Amino acid sequence: MIAAQSPADCQPVLLHHRITGHLENGCLIGRRARAGVFIACAAFAVNGTAGQPSPSKSLRFSCDSASFSATLTAADLARRYGAANVVADSINLGEGEFERGTVLFPADSTRRVEITWKDTLAQRRPAMVRVWTTRTRWETPEHITIGTRLRTLEHLNGGPFRLAGFAFDGSGWVITWSGGKLGRTSPDGCSFHAGLEPDPRDSADFRWYDQVVGDAEFSSGHPAMQQLDPRVERMELRYASREH
Repeated sequence: MIAAQSPADCQPVLLHHRITGHLENGCLIGRRARAGVFIACAAFAVNGTAGQPSPSKSLRFSCDSASFSATLTAADLARRYGAANVVADSINLGEGEFERGTVLFPADSTRRVEITWKDTLAQRRPAMVRVWTTRTRWETPEHITIGTRLRTLEHLNGGPFRLAGFAFDGSGWVITWSGGKLGRTSPDGCSFHAGLEPDPRDSADFRWYDQVVGDAEFSSGHPAMQQLDPRVERMELRYASREH
């Protein structure tokens, strides 16, 4: 167990799957089913990096040319956001696997994005673009962002979808949008994916939670999913593996 050393802006949040650490606001956050969050915070404050766009403006998380197109390069990001905000780093893929990639706005958790590339040496043509943090300014054209709830996703999708159960490695990932609007793939093979997590608060919630745990597939219309109404915790853009 990692001892908590939390400054005011490092607040524990109840989460429910195995430990997979990631950095946020200078904190290493690990997670485990029904064990809460263990936080080790650096002894120094991390300030947001100055740069574009303005601090209060939302940022577009999309496959289009204005954000993360299939032909994007790390050099494009440096020209758009400033070289100091684009850093080569190892990206955690889970289960102890890492890959060379790029972190956009590494010092600002509200703008942080992790990117892996099809061409890892030249850092061009994204394979995956990920937002994984507690608060973010990134949102999709449909206004999906970290914290968007399952029932809202159903409304935007035009119907129910299917997602993985909770408390295992693939916890809460949407498996298919079931032919809905959110499942559209761009002409160059880019698609939107989301991982959800519930935040049960009492014994009644945990009774619902126990019905949708494990390596299984559930409808978003399942009574337990509707009752828990889990929130988006991870957003990804994924790109078809074909070469251009």
